[in-house]
Amino acid sequence: MIKFNTNHSKAVLFACSILVSPLSSAMVDPQDGYLDMGDYLANNAYGFLPVPIVITEPAIGIGGGMLGMFLHESDEERTKRKQHALHSLDGGAELLAPAITVAGGAYTDNGTWMALIGHRHTWNEDSIRYIGGAGYGHANIDVYKRFQGDGLPGFIAPYSGTLGIGTESEGFLMKQRLSFRIPSSDLFLGVSQTYSSFSTAIDSLSLSVNDHNLEISNLGGSSDSSLSALGLVAEYDTRNNLFFPTKARLSLLSI
Repeated sequence: MIKFNTNHSKAVLFACSILVSPLSSAMVDPQDGYLDMGDYLANNAYGFLPVPIVITEPAIGIGGGMLGMFLHESDEERTKRKQHALHSLDGGAELLAPAITVAGGAYTDNGTWMALIGHRHTWNEDSIRYIGGAGYGHANIDVYKRFQGDGLPGFIAPYSGTLGIGTESEGFLMKQRLSFRIPSSDLFLGVSQTYSSFSTAIDSLSLSVNDHNLEISNLGGSSDSSLSALGLVAEYDTRNNLFFPTKARLSLLSI
């Protein structure tokens, strides 16, 4: 039989009530009494969200990585968002920090890796928007093609096999966009920039036909390419949340 000390039990219950009460009250909307994370997010908008990456693609191997999302805003912006959350039923939908930075990377067991960084920022009550990102990576991609045939009676026996191509690629990619809101509307006009530089090489070839194998490695040689472009952007956006909008329309035209 297990006996509990009465004084200890009271102490535990008192401690639990202290911990649970503020948390539960922060997750209940005072206007309608329903579960709502709005007040909690309004008081904790500056933060860090880790996003794990799991890779199980046979072409590049098994691996994983991590992305970190950083939300940051000024004290004035935080106060405005908190007031909006407390005085509107759907205010929680718009609780998103005006500045978001994402950084991270990934690696697999065949030597493929990548690293990236991105940033989104708004100014003047969302009248100016910027979004951009850059990444660098190295990929060892093995591609296989199965084939089979009936052959030619008396000359070629039925056959089946696999053709494998091993490629090695490395490159850099950067994209960014700056948009300005047309006054008193949901239309944004702006400019965009794209730059990329890649190098790709066929590293090896393998052929297997009816249990006969042929492998060629260290082929050498590569194909290099670069791209730089400027464009014009028109964006119509009525979303009330970047990730999980409850009412939305988004149209993007880029030339």
